[in-house]
Amino acid sequence: MRTWDFTLILDRDLTDAETEAWDEHGEDLGDEANGSLTPEYGGGRAEVVCHTPGESLIDAIMRASYAVMDATGARVAKVVADPRTWVSAPPQEVVPPTLLSA
Repeated sequence: MRTWDFTLILDRDLTDAETEAWDEHGEDLGDEANGSLTPEYGGGRAEVVCHTPGESLIDAIMRASYAVMDATGARVAKVVADPRTWVSAPPQEVVPPTLLSA
């Protein structure tokens, strides 16, 4: 299974009380399947930097989103994903286009 890197932009900032789940359970919020979820908050809108395993990017985003929502009550407003940062992705083979002769 691949591990995907992306950032969840939450619909609001988190309070110190809401981030206690990370203090209590660690970066995976108590479930290794969540991978690493690192909150960054203060300043109006919180972000969670994710390094999450999944069969697909959507699978990893859903897993992390549910874990964060369950722990904090905050919802995901936006997802930022840069394919250049995905880890353990298979190498991309570049195949030049072929020209068809008439």
